[in-house]
Amino acid sequence: MRPLLIVSDIAGALSGAGGALWLALLAVVVPLVVVEPLADQLVLPRLAATAAFVGGGLLWLAYMAARGKGQAWSLRPAVFLPLLAFIIANVAAAAFAVDRRASLLGESERYQGLFPSLLYVALFLVSATFVRTRRDLSIVLGGLFVAGTTVAGYALIQQLGLDWIHWVQIPEGRIGSTFGQPDVLGAFLVASLAATAGLLAGGASAWRWPLAVGTAVMVVALLLTWSRAGWIGGAAGAVILAVFLMRGVRWTWFGVLCVLLGLILGGALFATVPQGRGVASRGAERVVSATDFTDTSVAMRLGLWRSALEMMADRPAFGGGQDSFPVLFSKYRWPSQPGIGTDNVRPESAHNIFLDMGTGTGLLGLGAFVWLVGAVLTVSWESASLCSDRRLYCGLVGSIAAIVGYVSVLFFGFAEGMTTWVLWLLMGAAVGAGGSLASSHRQVATAWRWPPRWAFGATALVGGFAALVWAATLVGGDLAAGEAQRAASVGDLEGAVRLSRRASTLNPLERQYLLDRGQYEYDLAAVSSESAAWLERSEATYERVIRDFAPDAYSLLMLASVRGELADLRAEPMEDVYRLLEEAVALDSYNLAVRQEVAGMYAWLGNEAMSQFHLAAAEDLMRGN
Repeated sequence: MRPLLIVSDIAGALSGAGGALWLALLAVVVPLVVVEPLADQLVLPRLAATAAFVGGGLLWLAYMAARGKGQAWSLRPAVFLPLLAFIIANVAAAAFAVDRRASLLGESERYQGLFPSLLYVALFLVSATFVRTRRDLSIVLGGLFVAGTTVAGYALIQQLGLDWIHWVQIPEGRIGSTFGQPDVLGAFLVASLAATAGLLAGGASAWRWPLAVGTAVMVVALLLTWSRAGWIGGAAGAVILAVFLMRGVRWTWFGVLCVLLGLILGGALFATVPQGRGVASRGAERVVSATDFTDTSVAMRLGLWRSALEMMADRPAFGGGQDSFPVLFSKYRWPSQPGIGTDNVRPESAHNIFLDMGTGTGLLGLGAFVWLVGAVLTVSWESASLCSDRRLYCGLVGSIAAIVGYVSVLFFGFAEGMTTWVLWLLMGAAVGAGGSLASSHRQVATAWRWPPRWAFGATALVGGFAALVWAATLVGGDLAAGEAQRAASVGDLEGAVRLSRRASTLNPLERQYLLDRGQYEYDLAAVSSESAAWLERSEATYERVIRDFAPDAYSLLMLASVRGELADLRAEPMEDVYRLLEEAVALDSYNLAVRQEVAGMYAWLGNEAMSQFHLAAAEDLMRGN
């Protein structure tokens, strides 16, 4: 066997299991981070918290390297190559992106750009360094158990109608816990359940009852998410657990009969309760609907997959840049697209992690990601097969099941900033624990020892400070954006402009901050005695949006509106405004709202002929839809 990544004994120089405890704290804290004053209260705080934890871990490693403790990583080519390929493919995709600036951070409320991707690579390496023993792996999986039980318990409070917080994004009749979204909750619970199962199968008897109770709570919460993707991921993880955790277990006929009898009696008791029958009926309907291609959700997802495949065919090598699906979507939509039609929508992704990778980073990035995940699963299983320690074996199998289950969920969903860290944390932990085990068996080929200790320490130091500074600017910028929204809601538009300017200064990669600022300046022009001056500022802001980011129909329409009013004040020709309107239609020609908005603006500008032309086109769209 050739293990894929062996990390040197830096972790052994840490104080006890401090590194693993740091990762467990990450696993507990990040799912609970909700910051109400921010403009993005759910996703960005989790990304910033992850960056802070990774930054702290890197600084810890830099400190230990400065003290001469341990050595740098000893990398096996079989894992170094896919990891390096993943990094290179992502850098290349950002360099050739259709929206280079947006590809650095990614789409709002998803954040799967180049910088987050590099952050997750750093998390992978930190996790592989800190997790070196059975105890370390158990601590990390224990952190996921605590987090999973906590969010599942809160989800059940929501189900009972006892939640003290009003979550506007959770669909009626479903639960989302602290994530505010049922499918995201389902993905997290799948990973947490598999990790807990690994602990439960190999844990000490004193912990089995708490682990069993937490498992039951998470299973119930997963079922009540009504997430079909979550159920599929849970089933995939359960199959792996059932197959590999049963290895070496001797079953008697009496034991088998007891298990079957328990399942039958439990099902019968559940069916006798009216609420139980209702849950079972709804669950069966959800399962059956997954095979119904006329179901709105299924049909819409298939339509998005078709659009993603067409995008990949046009940009096969490097893709369109990270999170480019919403940028490119308007060029690949069609009027009768299921679930979308001519609606004014901007889908955040293709709802398939592999197609999102393909559209964002091309076949090179997709191949590198699949290669890396496959390498991690391979080394984890090979290490587990060498293991004579039942508890470590169960921990590795639980990690494998968690990785497979999570990726299975995202086959029907998409990666986002709230839970993507789970995948990279688990992959690093499995590789770290498995690599140390392989090393103890001395079945290790010649390693690439890189970098030298001083370079390793310097890299960790710079990376740690960069991650912490980035986390601070993310939070600072979004806090200013949230304050700007509150100022605008009470009529303080000048304050809103000032705060939104601060937000875009702290985080120039967030397009929405500039759009908000342009809107505040435009609104201020309507109530200020210096109308022309504020219109000029709004024009400059929207011009910056179009210059720095890929233009879309909305930003062009806003710029056209501002320039139309300025041209009217200055008694200037409207040709430039007409050009912007036609560019907006060309960018999203099957968007009914854009057609209607353009028709209305032509009417406002006094061009009745073009107004009637676009109204007729809008009517054609409605008839065709």
